[in-house]
Amino acid sequence: QFFENITRILCHAFLGTFVSTIVVGTFVYYLPAWTGGVPADTGALTLAECLAFGAMISSTDPVTTLAIFKEQQMVEHGLS
Repeated sequence: QFFENITRILCHAFLGTFVSTIVVGTFVYYLPAWTGGVPADTGALTLAECLAFGAMISSTDPVTTLAIFKEQQMVEHGLS
């Protein structure tokens, strides 16, 4: 059943990690400015460093996610 869902698994893996990386990296980049700390354009952390951090903590397990969807019978209803 794993290989039947390989396309869906890969889509969740790549798209989920990409979106999460962008969101987390951007949030970390602008967080000091939003909280009154160091302004984002002073070079405390570069955007590339923030995106690298976002990629490191954005690891996902799409296989587990699909297993949970299947357990909740979401796959059969087309909600995955």
